[in-house]
Amino acid sequence: MQIHQIEERSRLHRDKSREAIALATQGRWEEAVQANRALLAAFPDDVEAQNRLGKALSELGHYTEARSAFQRALEKSPSNPIARKNVERLADLSDAPGAKPLERLTPRLFIEERGKSCSTVLRDPAAKKTLAQVAAGDTVYLKIDGATIQVATKAGVVLGRLEPRLAARLIRLVNGGNRYLVGVASATESAVSVVLRENYQHPSMAYVVSFPSQTGELISYPSINEEDLDDEDEMDSSLLQEWTGAGPARGTQRGGGRARAPKATLAEDAEDSDDT
Repeated sequence: MQIHQIEERSRLHRDKSREAIALATQGRWEEAVQANRALLAAFPDDVEAQNRLGKALSELGHYTEARSAFQRALEKSPSNPIARKNVERLADLSDAPGAKPLERLTPRLFIEERGKSCSTVLRDPAAKKTLAQVAAGDTVYLKIDGATIQVATKAGVVLGRLEPRLAARLIRLVNGGNRYLVGVASATESAVSVVLRENYQHPSMAYVVSFPSQTGELISYPSINEEDLDDEDEMDSSLLQEWTGAGPARGTQRGGGRARAPKATLAEDAEDSDDT
């Protein structure tokens, strides 16, 4: 094969991969299925395309086909963590074609902002079969239940609850008029972590920080940095891997530097002062 033919195939693969990733991040799953299948027809050994195909199929409720796609990725790359995780995750799920995909948050909403965002692992997680149906990037909702806050899907399926101190603080803030976006950061068969982000601050709460960082338990989640999102060649952060079904991160960022470790945020004890 001549050099210009090799370059043309490389360009085609890059462009088609970007298209498939864009469709996934926009939640256009049916189109993402077609895009990844077309890519695999031309590049059958593309493990990331297999993972993306599995992700898109699972979002549409085609769990059997999705599991097969992830299994093919695992056969080509036995150490691929995303393929292995999803083969296990989908093992007990029955097909639900026509099921409405969960709402998705854009990756930018997962960028850590001091005082405005926080992450936590849910207490009393739901059953394995329930958690298997959610994934990183899914929108979930806070549901105040007395002195606790449950985290549930739009359909009302409860995934777990916030730890008591964080729940007590947020109950006061929500009752004061604040509003929060909540998204799944990661989910396994036995645990789910979520990111909470202040979406609206009521004027009466103008001097109250939602998530102070002076005290409390150290909690980390996969952070996405602005510069990672500006270059489509670097869309391989932990969250985007979960979101699109892409392969493991290459461990580098623009300029050849090593990828930064996930940042950490602090959830403050609700008994501490609300003063900034």
